Amino acid sequence: MRLSNACVALVFTFILLGCQKQDSSGSVIARVDDQTLTMEQVRAQVDTSRPVSQAQLQQYIQQWLTEEILYREAVRRGLDRSEHVNTRLRETRRQLAINGLLEQEVYHDRVAPPLVSYVLFRQRDAATSFRNSVLGGTPWPNALRETLGNPEQASLVVASMDSIYHTQASLFPPELWRVSVAVNVREPSFPINTSDGYYVLITWRLMRQGQQPDFRYVADEIRGRITVERRRRIYDSLLENLRAQHSVEVFTTSAIADTASDRRPLD
Repeated sequence: MRLSNACVALVFTFILLGCQKQDSSGSVIARVDDQTLTMEQVRAQVDTSRPVSQAQLQQYIQQWLTEEILYREAVRRGLDRSEHVNTRLRETRRQLAINGLLEQEVYHDRVAPPLVSYVLFRQRDAATSFRNSVLGGTPWPNALRETLGNPEQASLVVASMDSIYHTQASLFPPELWRVSVAVNVREPSFPINTSDGYYVLITWRLMRQGQQPDFRYVADEIRGRITVERRRRIYDSLLENLRAQHSVEVFTTSAIADTASDRRPLD
């Protein structure tokens, strides 16, 4: 079963806050009702190799306040004790473990996505003939159209894919990724021998970090982000209403004094 992002966030909050113990020791920097956040707790969660900046501290405090308020509302509604949530907690723990493994073993690449097309042939000779046609000056779409228009040649085509951005995690088999980031842009690859057959691949564009992809290839993602933004507004409204129902305090001066006394400047 696939969880929505909002549900996963809430369930993950249950996991984190449900495992936390009240810690009244240390320098209190924020409070929601009877629950406090200390500077020591912040330091335990952030990178201690560098001084904690004022911006980082404020961001952490606001995130903590948000999660604490949402968690209290969920508890008030009895969601933390429902079988539905307990089931999702188990599912989320499982998914987090799987995601951790995949992040470590599969999704760790730092290369931005290439824009790729390919054709998969049953025989090497057919793949070589197609590649030579493109190298000879026939545009890739025309060469593919001619190949598919010839019954004899078409029978040797297993599959084709046209102009899709891929990451290392989404481009299979793995040989295709290695070739896609190594070939010259807009130059067809040599036939790539795989268990599926022989691929001829062309990289139209190799994205670099910070570059913006063509609109037509990211239209679906943009629509998704618009939906997320709409949900964000609903979320913000809910949080504002809930926050008004609790006693919320932020002791910024205490945090600064505590940090200064420990010789860890905020700025």
